[in-house]
Amino acid sequence: MSLSRIGPDDLGPFSDIIKQEEEKARNLFIIGRLEASWEKIVGSGLFPYSRPLKVEGNVLKMIVPNSAYKMEFTFIKDMVLKNINSALDFYKIYTYRITVGNFKSLNTERPIAKRSLEGKESLVAQIENETDPIIKEKLLSLIQLF
Repeated sequence: MSLSRIGPDDLGPFSDIIKQEEEKARNLFIIGRLEASWEKIVGSGLFPYSRPLKVEGNVLKMIVPNSAYKMEFTFIKDMVLKNINSALDFYKIYTYRITVGNFKSLNTERPIAKRSLEGKESLVAQIENETDPIIKEKLLSLIQLF
């Protein structure tokens, strides 16, 4: 028995398995990198309504909830591809394909910071005349947003 170096030809069917596993690992790494930068890549307006799914060769597969978002991504394709490839400095994506499907929106419920009523005394004074307590509460909440 010789203790020579094992080459790819010596692995037989295991060579294909290793290639498949390497492809899966690369895909997971790329998708992970894209997900971490997705809001910067597509912008805060499209971020909650899109997500990268997988990479096949140099094509990114993504999903959006309806055809309006799919159309939006066709208009900004050059910008998105530039941002994708900036995020993936080690791998090149040449194009993307979009699937319309169901998924839970990402980060759609962002907390709205309420501000104080300071400097809004005239508005608050006008609301004091409101007799309906529910409307009064909603108006005060609305004033706090701005």
